[in-house]
Amino acid sequence: MAMAGSAVGLGNIWRFSFITGQNGGSAFLIVYLACVIFVGIPIMLCELTMGRAAQSNPVRTFHKLGAEKSKLSNGLGALALLIAVGFLSFGHFFYAALLSIVGVSFIYFGWVTLGVIYGAVTPLFILAYYGVVGGWTLIYVCKSLLGQLNVQTVEEASDIMTPIIMAPKGAWTAPLLSTLLFVLATAAIIWVGVQKGIERFSKIFMPVLFLLLIVLIFRGLTLPNASKGLKFLFVPDFSQLSGNSVLAALGHAFYSLSLGMGITITYGAYLKPDNNLPRSTVTVAMLDTLVSVMAGLAIFPVVFAMGFAPDSGPSLIFKVLPLAFQKLPLSSLWNVIFFIAVLIAALTSAVSLMEGPVCLMVEELKWKRSKVLLILVPCLCVVSSVIALSAGDWSNFPHLGEFVQKTFLTSKGSLFDAFDNGACQWLIPIACFLTLLYASWVWGPHCAVKEMRSGSTGAMDTNLWHLVSGVYDKNDSGIPSSLAPCVLWAFFVRWISPILVLLAFLDGLGVFR
Repeated sequence: MAMAGSAVGLGNIWRFSFITGQNGGSAFLIVYLACVIFVGIPIMLCELTMGRAAQSNPVRTFHKLGAEKSKLSNGLGALALLIAVGFLSFGHFFYAALLSIVGVSFIYFGWVTLGVIYGAVTPLFILAYYGVVGGWTLIYVCKSLLGQLNVQTVEEASDIMTPIIMAPKGAWTAPLLSTLLFVLATAAIIWVGVQKGIERFSKIFMPVLFLLLIVLIFRGLTLPNASKGLKFLFVPDFSQLSGNSVLAALGHAFYSLSLGMGITITYGAYLKPDNNLPRSTVTVAMLDTLVSVMAGLAIFPVVFAMGFAPDSGPSLIFKVLPLAFQKLPLSSLWNVIFFIAVLIAALTSAVSLMEGPVCLMVEELKWKRSKVLLILVPCLCVVSSVIALSAGDWSNFPHLGEFVQKTFLTSKGSLFDAFDNGACQWLIPIACFLTLLYASWVWGPHCAVKEMRSGSTGAMDTNLWHLVSGVYDKNDSGIPSSLAPCVLWAFFVRWISPILVLLAFLDGLGVFR
């Protein structure tokens, strides 16, 4: 449930809804499901297996499982240095310096560098701006409880959302305090620990999230013309798809399943040898996908029934839905239920993002969990506060805006955009790609398969057709069938998944646009 909580988050409700709306609905959903099955599940099983095999944080995981250094890690370091020289020749000093640090680290420290990226850099990078969106959700929960979302036009809905995002001078209080409260609430759950905090929180609030979504689905499906929303979500029109839509589905699968963030490796370290890793992986992926589909069922029938466009973008749930709910009986109630569901989803993922770095520092620095949080949380609050106050533009920090734009070679956007793009387009796909290389060519699929067999009662070894057909006997043993799940997994992890991840990364850089 803790792993499912990490996977289920704002990506399932906020991000999935507007990406699906922008990419044709059902056709995009089918492609997304294929990406989860053929790329997401293999990578998640890879991370989970590595975590349980090492029984440690991501840094020690990459140190313990295979060679600390290898020809591949040296080659990656040399490649990073070569690219750094290219950036330097074009005068891009920041990227040149960054790649030089990464290159030297890979050559000197080996695969431990990837562990640091996994266990600390990526989750903290994401959490810094994730807390801002969580703060927005908290504001909307409060406004819905106070009956302040009773809007009649899109302009009125924008008047509520715009000050929250732009945070103009004199209106800092709400976005700043909400961000800080969200980060502190996340830290409070982490403070209690894994079983008493994270696990208990997930066991209580994950079912609550499902219940709230079911209520919203039932209400939406009873509306006139709700069938248009169902048609949009379940009747595919492949003419709406493009190459970018396919790669967007692949990239969202990484984000939604919390891959490349160190979360799955960290939780894998808590599992016992008799835990069934393949079943746990499939269960988490199914729960995550189910929440996404349920969110679509809760949102699109309402959007179509009320006559709004599904491709409204990131503002879909914050601007369009309050306006749509306003046209329903008991509008305030539906607003409260929906935004509480979104807040629960945001908290479960934020807790998992923070647990990874905390676990890493507890093990490596030998500090108590309370000490780590007392140092980490104030730093995170400062960074998140700056992002919250510059989420719309740079008006509150003009000099910082000039610095970021010159450093990252961008002429528009905000600090929020810089963090979001850095995480989704760079850190996550690069971490996934390098982990697949490590598992396939350094640790070795044979070692991974040996680990995942423990607790799987032989299901990974039997013929896939026999397994699906129901004629599998758990007492079967011996050499795996050529069509055994473990053999297919090893093939995908070594050859198919790295290519697809690389394509998603290049798409994020705009190569195919």
